[in-house]
Amino acid sequence: MTQEEKDAKLMLAMKLMDQVFESDFAQVRNKQYAGVTDLRAVTNVTCMRPKNVDQQVEACLFDDDLLKMDLEEGRVCAGGCCSEAGSRVKLSNVISEAECNEMIRLSDSLMFDNADSFAGQKQNLPLQLSAAAADIDFHLLYLRLIERMRRTVAHEYGLPLDSVSPRQTFVSRIVSTEAKDLYKILHVDECSTPAYHYSCVLYLSDRNSFTGGEFVFCDPNSNGARPKEEVGVEQLSEKGSGWDLKPFSPEQGNAMMFSSGWENYHYVEEVHSGSRYAVPIFFTTENVEMEHAFAEGDALSRARALYDMGIAPTTYEGFLHFKAQWARFFAPI
Repeated sequence: MTQEEKDAKLMLAMKLMDQVFESDFAQVRNKQYAGVTDLRAVTNVTCMRPKNVDQQVEACLFDDDLLKMDLEEGRVCAGGCCSEAGSRVKLSNVISEAECNEMIRLSDSLMFDNADSFAGQKQNLPLQLSAAAADIDFHLLYLRLIERMRRTVAHEYGLPLDSVSPRQTFVSRIVSTEAKDLYKILHVDECSTPAYHYSCVLYLSDRNSFTGGEFVFCDPNSNGARPKEEVGVEQLSEKGSGWDLKPFSPEQGNAMMFSSGWENYHYVEEVHSGSRYAVPIFFTTENVEMEHAFAEGDALSRARALYDMGIAPTTYEGFLHFKAQWARFFAPI
């Protein structure tokens, strides 16, 4: 194949991707955001952040340490440009059954063959490994779902689309286990990684294929609450703990989006049987300064860079470069 023929194919592929992405989001906008609909349920919450400035940049606090933090209203949004709106948004049927089943089938082929051998482990397949595996069908489907949700997050929170990029994502497979310490790890996404500004979880598994595995938000209340120092993760569900637990059932095809700050403490319940598949995506509005992979308006350079760095990357550094410039690569034409 000559370079000219290869370039023609790359340009056609990029055009088709642009059309698919536009069509995907148009369907979301027309279904989930078309007036009053039961396909979108929103719970508004007040954005919270640590009172102690030092704790705002102290990552990886979990469980009891997290519960003891003193909070105040506001956002941290390190290095980014977040909306002041905090919320939890459940979107139903945002992924088709066929897409869910294909993601499970293809990700299984790249994960450990014998899930039973790894009982007690959460098995994650990061996006960079799907790129490295050279499974084009799986990788393109994965990119498609990420872009669908990137546009949806930007729309939901009133953000410029070019300010939103995926910082991290992976396919999560949780196998039923008796290893209790793998579950109920209370955390805040932005506390774990300061560049996580908006979170999204896509649910792939048929709800009848596993039990347990609920996603649980934890909200403070003042109804007979005990002193903070007396309450740990194990007491969250007890009467008078000062916390309300709000479980969300992970139904196939649904998504949960939420602001990633301290207003959204959460954890995942134990999976009692079967396997639970989901795709967490952590979006950032952080502006990363780096050399552009292609010149503005140069469609051919964009198509070449997209293939060489994002679809069939030859180096890990090139793929990271692509991910950091995701918004430029997939800007609507």
